[in-house]
Amino acid sequence: MKLPFWAIVMITIGLSCSCKKKEKHVRVERAFYYWKSSEYSLGDNQAAQLKTLKVKKLYVKFFEVQPDPVFINKPISKTTLHIWWNDSLTAGIEVIPTVYIQNETLQKLTSAGTDSLADNIIFLVNKFYKSNIRNGEGKYKEIQIDCDWTKSTKDNYFALLKAIKKHTTATLSCTLRLYPYKYENAMGTPPVDKAMLMCYNLVNPLSSTNKNSILENAELKKYLRKNKTYPLHLDIAFPVYSWAQVYKDKVFSGVINTTDIDLSNAVKPIQPPLWYEVKNDMDVGNMYLREGDRIKMEGVGGETLNETIDLLKNNLELDSTVTISFFHLNGKNFKYTNETLNKLYTRFGN
Repeated sequence: MKLPFWAIVMITIGLSCSCKKKEKHVRVERAFYYWKSSEYSLGDNQAAQLKTLKVKKLYVKFFEVQPDPVFINKPISKTTLHIWWNDSLTAGIEVIPTVYIQNETLQKLTSAGTDSLADNIIFLVNKFYKSNIRNGEGKYKEIQIDCDWTKSTKDNYFALLKAIKKHTTATLSCTLRLYPYKYENAMGTPPVDKAMLMCYNLVNPLSSTNKNSILENAELKKYLRKNKTYPLHLDIAFPVYSWAQVYKDKVFSGVINTTDIDLSNAVKPIQPPLWYEVKNDMDVGNMYLREGDRIKMEGVGGETLNETIDLLKNNLELDSTVTISFFHLNGKNFKYTNETLNKLYTRFGN
């Protein structure tokens, strides 16, 4: 029987619609990292930006844990931490204590030392929160552990996470780099409640002269696989910082945080792309730059981040609610407008 033309059209449309994957609606919880290694405080301008962007979470580095020749391992404070609150601007923002653990700390960690270190970490988190956050009012709901663990330190790191979990009733999260995300079988799944997938620092800064070590989507693609599921709930962090790698006589000399310092008038572009040359001798922070020094300046623009979001939406299985965080809030030379950041948040959902 020959079908009428209108019936053929309707069947074609129906087949097309049934094959098209319906885009999943995701509710976005907006967040920022606040990450410094010297004295800092949250002022009115930054608090106002958080309010404008409707940010609900602030991941604040409380302290670091590093090896100690006498005490073996101990948490230390490299910062003078004081979060100054303007209640009219910061009402409703949840502070999440974040602790950075140097991978070297884990190398010689014993079972006895693991529980002691976990106890010390929670003790110091409680102390810092009570003395620095909202005058000690309220209680944190989550603790995040940040560590670039390796295959050789995996067992000790996971044991430490389990010990920390025993010492707190708060939700325990950890950062997750793209390598352990991709190679889950080799790297294991951290024993935490959820993980923050860190979508940056994909290339060793010193290993390639022509790649942006902060974020290149060609590199990101290598770590993603469509329809891959990860055993933990995943939140996502994106980079909104910039830096400059300084080379003297072709030898790496150090890094300048260019979210704090504007070098645009002090350098001239050279080849290859991303590279510049210092025009005149000058002091920059704790570093002295000489005429002719070479600098590799790296940052990530809004267009690149939009492409990154498309890649993730097409390759990650996200839950119905996901925290989207930017790293990080502080910086006098912050190059992202509130409009740009707001659009990036809304690319995932409301």
